[in-house]
Amino acid sequence: IDNLRADPRLSPDPRLSLADSASNSGQTLAGLADRKVEAFIPAKQRPDTAGNPAVRDDPTQPVAECDWDKLPRNCKSHKLDRAAFVYDEQIDCYYCPMGRTLRFWRYHNRAGSARPVKSRVYQCPGSDDCPLVDQCVASKTGRRSVAHDDSEHHRRAMDSRLASERGRKIYAQRKWIAETPFGIIKGSMGLRQFLLRGLEKVKTEWLWTCTAFNLAKLVRNGAAVRAHLATIAE
Repeated sequence: IDNLRADPRLSPDPRLSLADSASNSGQTLAGLADRKVEAFIPAKQRPDTAGNPAVRDDPTQPVAECDWDKLPRNCKSHKLDRAAFVYDEQIDCYYCPMGRTLRFWRYHNRAGSARPVKSRVYQCPGSDDCPLVDQCVASKTGRRSVAHDDSEHHRRAMDSRLASERGRKIYAQRKWIAETPFGIIKGSMGLRQFLLRGLEKVKTEWLWTCTAFNLAKLVRNGAAVRAHLATIAE
């Protein structure tokens, strides 16, 4: 956002921000909210993701055994992901896939890139008879913890926007606004890294790349217009 404000060629007061899940950090979302910029940045995995069996009418009841393999997993540890746990804001607790309650345990503070991040940690009381313990618990304590930071309300608000019809239409624009040009520049034009050093030289190289991209697009559009006019003339 600061870069957008500093560039006179772009809007000095952006209202929307579209990005991929790599930008879905609590501090990013909080910063955008402070600047009154509406964020459309999906998370990698969220409880409300379509097809997640953890989201059920009664979270105090266990997920059916036939759906255990469908529960979201962490891509690194391969254990049950945080998205497999459902948060109840009214009671302030999480429910695990077996319907057991994870109550507030303690606060955890860590340094962030812009400001300290404070998280609420919820812990399972532990149970040796849990059939999912091997797929859930990674620590030696034998107890599973789940946490959310003080920007969680920004994530929930963003999830609601993305789930709406308006949000889906807005986020769909990212495919052709950003992904298509970068795909052509990297794939067809072969620019996967800059050849020059220094910010000014890189800016010049990027401007030449954009000029070439736009000229090629202009030629394609011109050909399409001529073909359309020829069809009308016939």
